[in-house]
Order: sequence, then structure tokens, then C-alpha cells
Amino acid sequence: MARFVRILLIVLGSIEALLCMAFLLSIPFALALWPWPAMSPLSYLLLAALFATAATVTLWPVFIQEDSAITGAALVYTVALTPLAIFGFQNGARTGNQSFAIFGGVMLLGALIGIMLLVWSWRLPFHDQRSLPGITRWSFILFAIALLVSGAQLILRRPNILPWNITPELSVIFGWLFIGALGLFLYALYRPYWAMASGALASFLAYDLVLIVPFLRRIPSIEPQFRLSMILYLIAIVTSAGLAIYTLFIDQKTRVWGRA
Repeated sequence: MARFVRILLIVLGSIEALLCMAFLLSIPFALALWPWPAMSPLSYLLLAALFATAATVTLWPVFIQEDSAITGAALVYTVALTPLAIFGFQNGARTGNQSFAIFGGVMLLGALIGIMLLVWSWRLPFHDQRSLPGITRWSFILFAIALLVSGAQLILRRPNILPWNITPELSVIFGWLFIGALGLFLYALYRPYWAMASGALASFLAYDLVLIVPFLRRIPSIEPQFRLSMILYLIAIVTSAGLAIYTLFIDQKTRVWGRA
């Protein structure tokens, strides 16, 4: 891996990990960086989980020393952050609020970094040639369908997709972030090597670990209109976490310390 690319990934992943912890702990400085109001604690929790996902998918190629896996992170940056940059600039132009324009600029920078990494890594061969296990392949198809449906519904600002109230603006933002994650799973299906799939599963596991306990605690007090969404969300979280733990840490053919 080129030294500049490795340093860039470590810096980006570290920033994302710090933001994950900041939103998870509701540190005022971090909350002040977010320009959209009406954020509930669960929305901040989801932001923390998404930053955990981003940090993991960014740092994973460095951890497994697989340059080709950078393409997955690059796709997430490009697919998710390009529309968010446009959305931020649109809100800034409409409201005159400079915070939205700054948000758009940061998202644009992230998208440009994603494009650069995508061009650099797209044709790199995989050193780890283990193929994608069958159960993982079919799980990825289901994950991709779930991300596509939920992401599209959120972008269209449909209510009750997430198991709590969110503003229309947040619905669009979360929707595009889900679509960005969709790109990661589709690419893992397109190039079905374990080195690529392991990063997708590790990032999903990071997401799950942030959300699973708070969501389980919320079940007894959740409003009736959100109960079905919460149950479906928890099923997806528990299923993906179980698959990730088994394949990454237990199965001898795919566990991370058993790489060829």
C-alpha cells in the first residue's frame, strides 16, 4: 500500500472513530458541528453507528493489508457523500445558513477523496483469493435489498421507516448514507472475494454493536406506531452481527487471523 494512501486512511478512520465516540457520548462540541436541528438522542446514536461503520470500512484495508479492499471504502464515500454535498449546498442557498454550506463543503471533500481512492484502487488485484462463502453471498443479497428499500424510502421522506421520529431533512441524509452502504455490499457481490466481504461485515458489526443494546432497552417503552420498525430493525441487527461474529472470528476458513 502506498504510504500516502495508508496515512490518509488512518487519518480519516481516526477522525470518524472520534466522531463516533463524540456523538455516542453527546459531547457538546460534536453536537454543535451538526447543522440540522430537532435531533433526538436516537438520531445522534444512529449518527454514531454510521461513523463507526465509516471508520471500520476505512481502516479495514490497512488492518488486513489488502489494497484492493480500499475500493469498498471509496464507493461508500463517493455514493453517499456526493448527494449529501448537493443537499447541503441546496439548504445553504435556500436558508442562507452558512453551516449548511460548510456541511456541503465537507461532504464534497469526502466525495472527492472517495473518487481519488476509487480511481487508484479499482483495478488492483486481490492478494487474498478466498471466495465469498455461500451463506455470506445470500446474506449480502438480502442486506442489499434491505438497504435499497429502506434508503429509498428515507430519501422519499416516508414516515416510520426508522423506529423514532426524524425530520424530513434527516430522513434524506440517513437515506443517502444507507445507499452508500448498499454500494459496499454490491461491490462485494461483484468481486466476491473474502478480503472485500470481510470489510463489509466488519463495518456492519461495528454499526450493530453501537445500536443493539440501546435498541433492546427501548423495546418496552416504544410507541405503537414504531414497534414493527423496531422489531424488523433488531432482527436485521442481530442477524448481521451473528453472521459477522461467526465468519470473522469463529469459522476457520474465514476468520481474520486465519488469512492465507
